[in-house]
Amino acid sequence: MTIEFNPSSKLCFCFSVPNATWFHLLKTSTIKEILNNPPLTNDPIYATKKQAIKCAEAVKNWQPTEFWFGSDSEKGKQMFIEFFERCNGFETY
Repeated sequence: MTIEFNPSSKLCFCFSVPNATWFHLLKTSTIKEILNNPPLTNDPIYATKKQAIKCAEAVKNWQPTEFWFGSDSEKGKQMFIEFFERCNGFETY
């Protein structure tokens, strides 16, 4: 299964990642706290612009594990940072 990320801004991209990719990021960074400790499920998450900016900072300070995002963990990290910085808030489903 996957988690879909929908930005509030129409000028930002949508994307999806496997559940395990998102859950690993939630468990190993401060994002889970920033988003008010959502359960590790596919339940929707609604994030404000302020929370999204904090998520971007959290990912910048986070070190991905090897193979976290397939063969290019840094590419995945940069994608999340760009999304969080540009999305103006987001929701998942």
